[in-house]
Amino acid sequence: MNPLLLMAVLVGVHPAPSVQGPCMRFVVVSDLHIPVRADQGTRAVVEAILAMEPPPAFVVDTGDATELGWRSEIDEYVARVVDPLEAAGIPVLTVPGNHDARWSETGLRHFRERIGDVPRLERRYGIGLMLMSTALPGEQHGQIEPFELHSLCEQRARMAPSAPALAFAHHPLLPQDGNVGRGVANLDALRAVGVTALFVGHGHAFARWRVNGVEQFMTGSALDGVYRIVNLDRDSLTTWGVNAEGAELPDTRVTVPLRPTPGPLLSVRDAHVRPGAQVADIVVARLGGPPDLPATVSVGGGEPAPLLLGDSPAEAMIDVSGLGPGLHRVVAQADTPDHGLRVAEGEIGIATPTASVDWIRQYDGSLFASPVLHRGRAYVASRAGQLECVDPVSGTAIWSRRLLDGIQATPAVDGNVLVVATTGGEVARFDARTGQRAWSVRLPAPTRSSPAIHVDKVYLGCGDGGMRCLDLRTGRVLWEAFVERPIESRPAVAMGRVVFGAWDQAVHCLNAATGAELWSQPVGRSVYYSPATSACLIHQGRVFASAPDNTIRAFDLITGDPLWEAQGQAGYTSPAVGPDGTIIYGSMNGQLIGLDPATGSDRFRTEVGKGTYNASAMVAGDLLTVGALSGAAILADARSGQPIETIGLGGGTMFATPAFDGRQILAGAMDGRLISLTVRAGGGPSR
Repeated sequence: MNPLLLMAVLVGVHPAPSVQGPCMRFVVVSDLHIPVRADQGTRAVVEAILAMEPPPAFVVDTGDATELGWRSEIDEYVARVVDPLEAAGIPVLTVPGNHDARWSETGLRHFRERIGDVPRLERRYGIGLMLMSTALPGEQHGQIEPFELHSLCEQRARMAPSAPALAFAHHPLLPQDGNVGRGVANLDALRAVGVTALFVGHGHAFARWRVNGVEQFMTGSALDGVYRIVNLDRDSLTTWGVNAEGAELPDTRVTVPLRPTPGPLLSVRDAHVRPGAQVADIVVARLGGPPDLPATVSVGGGEPAPLLLGDSPAEAMIDVSGLGPGLHRVVAQADTPDHGLRVAEGEIGIATPTASVDWIRQYDGSLFASPVLHRGRAYVASRAGQLECVDPVSGTAIWSRRLLDGIQATPAVDGNVLVVATTGGEVARFDARTGQRAWSVRLPAPTRSSPAIHVDKVYLGCGDGGMRCLDLRTGRVLWEAFVERPIESRPAVAMGRVVFGAWDQAVHCLNAATGAELWSQPVGRSVYYSPATSACLIHQGRVFASAPDNTIRAFDLITGDPLWEAQGQAGYTSPAVGPDGTIIYGSMNGQLIGLDPATGSDRFRTEVGKGTYNASAMVAGDLLTVGALSGAAILADARSGQPIETIGLGGGTMFATPAFDGRQILAGAMDGRLISLTVRAGGGPSR
């Protein structure tokens, strides 16, 4: 017997497996949701893993380990799952899910402190394990930041090319975006560094996809007492689902090559609209694979046109008369029995008398924060920590700064003063003209609440439930007041009062000078329905607030007394005031809602065809625009709510409220693009 193996047996230690040997086994679990939901299944899964013989080399948890991401829940997850497994010599690698970050009072800081930093590359047993974060604090949707993925791929590229590579994330990456934008681009980046398979959760089910040469395996929820086993040998990966009793789940066993296999790839070589026509010419090429490959190509989600890809590129002519102005995604795809789905993307621009694209500026991180138009300049912040002042005519940077942490909150600009808050807790004041920093302070992270500048003070909320008032001149904290849960919404300030919603199911009103509580009104039937993501509006002595329970409410600013309630799926968006005083919301079901501020009765409810999520309406004169989650800017009449035009933004998922001055729309998307659009619909002369 091998002396090392003999020693391992004598001391009761299992020899470390290796992918170079006959077999290495690991386990994937997902969606434990500790501790709110029933957890008998989770307990049974942990016990089953501890009973495996030989034990797995490691366990990967693909996210939603906790229900709300609170510090106490993360500690409980570590005590109940991580500690028992690691005490038995089984390392646990966990990637965060949306539940681990959405309601957390620390963002992902406590997660990283207790469980490990993500994203990161682990090298185990000759394999590169790419642990990715798709968790977007405050949101159920996922996001892979381009700068994080680029760094991870660079680390992987420094490993031996022959070393296998696997990736792990919470949200699946799908061609039509699904819960994560840039799905195809992200998969192509993984494939380029040799990733064979991506393991995901989120769907509470077992599923498999193969897109652009990358296998995706979704694992069912441990709440149901199920998990996934993965066996690796020198050449192949075999995986299947099992229940807590060890029985294999039907139709889940798959064997695939461990290393990438060649196959056809597609490329959109050219895409343009014929001058003076309503027809797009699309040229698609096949890169490798068998000849005469059947494929399709579509524009803007329309009817796909068939193609046959041979040795030469194929051309399709597609009617785009039904598409509005702006940018529209071109998708070419071929479904091959041997190589799975192959997808390539492109883009076309369409100009109409109503609107056209002026310029596009690309950022390293997603644009969750809304751009701001102010005094002939645009201010933009990204989740990569970029803060820029941009010429809105040319799209070139006037000045640029890089902060240590990402920016998810919209900067506040007043006169020549700009104040910005980062997810790491930094709050800084800059000269809006020059970009010179005046001061910087650290508050409890994360600060996802957009600052509000009022006279000589700055108000903003923090992850620790603190609403803070800072001296605008020095940054010194003048007062702080606390509620039970994190504050994410931008505070509204008027008549000596500060009003905001929080993740404690309530709208709060404080004395703006002292921070003393004046009133608090409960809203929503649970923490999930708190009025936390939308900013309250103060107008005509009333407070208007929305919550995800599909109810819009009005309160008396002085007393806090409820005035009226109206139904509408505007839970994550903030209200705007129309030119005639109408309170205007976008909605998740594709409506524009206009309400009478005194009674809450409908002034209009119009169908615009695309739902909004976080993006709110922006009014300029008699026009308004609102950003659709699916990547479009909707232009409408601000008095009637009647849609004028739907302007495409290339399909990039959109959370940010567009900036709008009646002539120009600046739209920020989660793919990191800032898109400038000229509007010619009665809003003034075009640029």
